[in-house]
This record gives sequence, C-alpha cells and structure tokens, in this order.
Amino acid sequence: MKLTISPDTAGFNQFTLTVADYDTGAPMQAAASLTFNLPSRPDLGSSTLALETTRAGVFSANGANLSINGTWRVVVNIQRPTGGVQIPFTLTPRVPPQKIQVQPEGNGLPTLYTLQLPANESVQTYLDPGHPGSNEFHVTFIGAGGQELPMTALTVTATPPAGSPTALTVRRLDTIGHFVADLPGAVK
Repeated sequence: MKLTISPDTAGFNQFTLTVADYDTGAPMQAAASLTFNLPSRPDLGSSTLALETTRAGVFSANGANLSINGTWRVVVNIQRPTGGVQIPFTLTPRVPPQKIQVQPEGNGLPTLYTLQLPANESVQTYLDPGHPGSNEFHVTFIGAGGQELPMTALTVTATPPAGSPTALTVRRLDTIGHFVADLPGAVK
C-alpha cells in the first residue's frame, strides 16, 4: 500500500492510494476509504473519505478531512469480498510558509505587519505606539479589494518570553473588522 497526499497541508488535499497484492505485486481489486480523527480535539469526532477507483489498484478522492493543523490518526480501510484490512498511522500535515509583508515604521507611523491569506485577503497588525512599555495591539481584517472584512469576534493570546500564555481583553475599534487589545509591558 502507498498513500500520497498532496499538497499535504491543513485544508483540501488530493488523496491517492495504490494497493497491490503482497505475494504477486498485482494491482488489487477492492473498495477503499480513509478514516480521520484528531486525538487532540475529540470534540470534532471522526470523518471518513470514500476513495473512488481510478484504475486497477489505484483509488483517489479530494477532501478537507485534514482541516486543522495537528497530528491526525488516519486509518486506511481496504475491503475485498474475502475480507478486509485496516492500516492505522499518524500524520502531521505540513504547515505552509506564511507570507508576511513588513512595512517599517516611519513618519510617526508604527511598523505594519501584513499576513497574506487565501483569496487575496489579509490580516494587518501593529503595536501602538510601538515602543517598550504598554502598547495597544491592533488587528484589522482586509478583503481582496482593500476594504475591511466584517468579523464577529477575535481572540488574542500573548506569551511573554518567560511566562505563560495569557488571553487579552479584545475590544472592537470600529463596527467592521478592526480590533484592539491592551498589551502591558510589550517590547517592540
């Protein structure tokens, strides 16, 4: 058995399973599926992806079953009229590299960090005033056309260099997609 997952990142993937008889190496006629669960998130339950036969011994399907970053438990299910087999393994999808544009401070403006998202959308963040001491942490969601995206809520967690993560109180700065949180003692 050989399973190929492309692009092997959280989200939609193409799953291709190749199955051959152990003794003869001949392509195996069978029914095949994959079952997924994320042990760190038992509240999600499990999902199953039925694989379609594309040719003798090759099964394929597209699916978003690896929808969240983490280490997944995957079971390959192969069923023949004479019996079946289940092959369990763990899988951690790759994290795609993040595209972050940095616009250095200047003319009294803070350094802007823009994280590119799919569909040409982005999230822009900055610290105000951007100097050691207390700051405001700003987050704005921006659509493909440059307009603010409507967002219902935002959660922000800060972790100091020698401390534990702390949830910050977030407030809406405007009615669409700009949020701010007080960040005491932040260092630029």
